[in-house]
Amino acid sequence: MLDRLNEIEKAALESLASITDQAALDAWRIANVGRSSPLMQVFAGFGKLSKEERPVVGAAANRVKAALESALEERTQAVKNAALAKSLEEEKLDVTLPDAKSTLDACIHPINSCGAY
Repeated sequence: MLDRLNEIEKAALESLASITDQAALDAWRIANVGRSSPLMQVFAGFGKLSKEERPVVGAAANRVKAALESALEERTQAVKNAALAKSLEEEKLDVTLPDAKSTLDACIHPINSCGAY
């Protein structure tokens, strides 16, 4: 059972490393820490273990679950940072003020009244 947990952890972390978008992260989370994931099947199989094996396997399963959740949080933050960097690189923000004429034109119309006249 401990070997199975190590295999689950290794495979999950390897697949997480190649993820680059939020949708894939959500799919990974469901596949690896969701209710029907292999890890949760290990938790469900505790009833079949002996009294001596339960604490050992339980501790290992909890460690694997914590490691996967921690890795997911780190990867989520990395994906968000990459998306923000890409957005900042591609999008240009115009911080210049509009010229006085276009500002006055907007204020002349009664709906857009800005109190400038």
